[in-house]
Amino acid sequence: LHVELHEFNSLTQRDEETANRLGVDKLAGAVHEFYRGKGTTEGWIKPHHDRGFADLSPFDQASNRAAARRVPAILALVGLKLVDGIATATERSEAQAVLSFHADLLGEAEHDGWMDWHFDNGWSQSKVRDDFRQFQNLLIPYSDLPEKEKQKDRLAISSYPDIAELAGLKIVPIGNAKA
Repeated sequence: LHVELHEFNSLTQRDEETANRLGVDKLAGAVHEFYRGKGTTEGWIKPHHDRGFADLSPFDQASNRAAARRVPAILALVGLKLVDGIATATERSEAQAVLSFHADLLGEAEHDGWMDWHFDNGWSQSKVRDDFRQFQNLLIPYSDLPEKEKQKDRLAISSYPDIAELAGLKIVPIGNAKA
């Protein structure tokens, strides 16, 4: 997607305002609780992540806040937004259909945002992951990711309706007059 600089700045500002209005920590806590539940069910959660959002390390809280801030920006790419409320079955189905249709585009946007946050926080690309030295092997373009890793980004996008619900929010079209 290509837009003029003034339009990009407007979109970026709007997304930050949306995240702040909706409560970044509320949404970040929902992001964390969604993945905490998934990790517990699937058996991959790390002990230092198996706690409430407020008890996470500052790094892990910041990572969840960054993920929460990405949600409105990524939704806006396909004409969707977060608003207060619980989605009806129709609203949820319609949002899921849009997210599924644009899974690769949105997965790439999620990955790009994840990479930007890591680079902004001093991480470097490496062949081998080393959290202590802030080396990450997945700081590569989405198109170069193994299919398994692309699927994780697509799963993150398809989980937005569940995460929104945990935060008391729903996903609706940007032009929705009812929202």
